[in-house]
Amino acid sequence: MNKRASTTCIKLIKEFEGFRAVKYVCPAGKLTIGYGHTRWVDELSTVTEPFASYLLQADIIPIENHLNILLKGVELTQNQYDAIVSFSFNVGTTAFAFSTLFRLISKDPQDKNIPLEWRKWIHAGGKQMLGLIKRREKEIELYFKKDD
Repeated sequence: MNKRASTTCIKLIKEFEGFRAVKYVCPAGKLTIGYGHTRWVDELSTVTEPFASYLLQADIIPIENHLNILLKGVELTQNQYDAIVSFSFNVGTTAFAFSTLFRLISKDPQDKNIPLEWRKWIHAGGKQMLGLIKRREKEIELYFKKDD
């Protein structure tokens, strides 16, 4: 059965992406609006929070679909899945698919080296970002938290 991101995941993404009603250039150099939405931004000048939430939900669907294929057969808790969705929303599913982090999770979702690999993903635009350091720590915390 395919997993879907929970409200915990959506809240985590919203916390770190932050809401921006007006388009801006993110630290990675991409034109962005709402909660980290990067597609068709040049056609949008502003968004409301409800529309930004809708865009976020729409943006997560292909991530879920890709992760459900990539992680087929890997036994993950909901919290583990949510942490991976948040991570993939930020770095992209292709980057995740070719990462050592993905290889570790696929082989053993409890591997003690997972946090070490996760913490390597703290750069944007060639610079170490405090926001990404904090985000990775929250994702790691969620990944290893027991489901409620």
